[in-house]
Amino acid sequence: MKKFRTGLLTKYPKGYIISLVHIKSFNGEMLSLIGLFLSIIVLSRILLYNRYFPVRGIACSSMPDQPAEGIMVLDLRAYNESYKNPVPGARNIPVAYLHRYYKEIQHNNIHIIASDKVQRNFGIRILKQKGFQIKGCTIANINA
Repeated sequence: MKKFRTGLLTKYPKGYIISLVHIKSFNGEMLSLIGLFLSIIVLSRILLYNRYFPVRGIACSSMPDQPAEGIMVLDLRAYNESYKNPVPGARNIPVAYLHRYYKEIQHNNIHIIASDKVQRNFGIRILKQKGFQIKGCTIANINA
């Protein structure tokens, strides 16, 4: 089989193929490697997006002294962190337990307390998928 390589394109007798991984014998192996490579890229982008990209429309502020009527304060920090720096009137459900215990959340409108941005983003996305309205968030200072 004759082939002519020009940059990223490789010309085979039946047409051009974009080659990210160049294999001498072309019988579908190259396409399966490209598919595997692209699926790894897509999965890694999804995982990175869910954790590290901020959720739009949620304003982070300092913790209000008295939350508004009908808004529940939900503490997403781990039990040992929330024990050291408790927030009066907050319900503590760590992010790792949200899928299991989200039915214990009584109100639809929620103000979130998280220990860092990753925990905040992940918790907001989980709660939005479950149908809750997030009204605000606070990043708690661990060293306080």
